[in-house]
Amino acid sequence: MLNNEWGMTHYPFVPGHEVVGKVTKLGAHAQNKG
Repeated sequence: MLNNEWGMTHYPFVPGHEVVGKVTKLGAHAQNKG
């Protein structure tokens, strides 16, 4: 959906519960690194 592979995404796109990921890096200014 993010890259409009199915040709039906409307932007701005806000992903819902379907999105799964893993944070692998944080920037130096991240507030909560816990």
